[in-house]
Amino acid sequence: MNHSLRFALRPTTLILFSALALAAPRPAQAQATPAPVAPVAPVKPVPPTAKAVAVPPPYAAVPDPKPGTVLAPVFVADTSEVPELQTWGYVAESLCQTWYPKVSAILGADDRKRKPLSRVTIFFKKDMKGVAYANGSDLYIAADWVKAHPDDYGMVIHELTHLVQRYPSYQASWLVEGIADYVRGHYFESATPMRPINFDKAKYTDAYKTTAAFLIWVDENRKKGAVQELSIALSAGTYTDALWKQVTGKDAPTLWEEFAAATKAAKPAVSASTAPPQLR
Repeated sequence: MNHSLRFALRPTTLILFSALALAAPRPAQAQATPAPVAPVAPVKPVPPTAKAVAVPPPYAAVPDPKPGTVLAPVFVADTSEVPELQTWGYVAESLCQTWYPKVSAILGADDRKRKPLSRVTIFFKKDMKGVAYANGSDLYIAADWVKAHPDDYGMVIHELTHLVQRYPSYQASWLVEGIADYVRGHYFESATPMRPINFDKAKYTDAYKTTAAFLIWVDENRKKGAVQELSIALSAGTYTDALWKQVTGKDAPTLWEEFAAATKAAKPAVSASTAPPQLR
């Protein structure tokens, strides 16, 4: 065989062998096992809002606060001790967030003139006695009270009012508590019937609902805006009993006598537009 021919055929032979090799079936390659994917934590459902629970709407008109005077804090409910009250806690959160500016407008409060609150925690306490209280920067609510009185949202408004007040001292404590119930009864629960006041025993300094009823009557029948003026004076630390005559033209005892006479003459019992319901 001619050697030149033999070597000339070699490239063709190599190409043929390569083609056969490419055409030959290849063993199936094992598919790579995908890396395990970590399970995704379920998304926590959005907590229920105030819409999930029936809450009395504001029946009385509330004035708008003056621009720039309200620096509302963020309200956060802490129901860690009583998780079964989580829904109620979110309702309280919503109420406070909505009503802080309203109460500020009602009382003429000005956050620019004092250290504003940035965050308020509403603590629901498992073993707390009583009802609720405000310590100046937070709210504390007895869980047992909420369980026994699940519709008592007015209590939240009462304590919220104390946060708005933040008076420098607890002078005239009867008036401080009366103003808190004035906000609750006149604005938040204005459509709720009241129980009659026993004027044979009651005094305008009895605080809470009795003083609140008196304040509502004075504001509506003797001097519109009187309660706001009293609150502003308490805020400034300038309140004295003499302020009643300065604001209304009459002293508090005289106004009380007039309130008693008007209420007795209006029997049967007046509606909550003249006095708030039983609050405690």
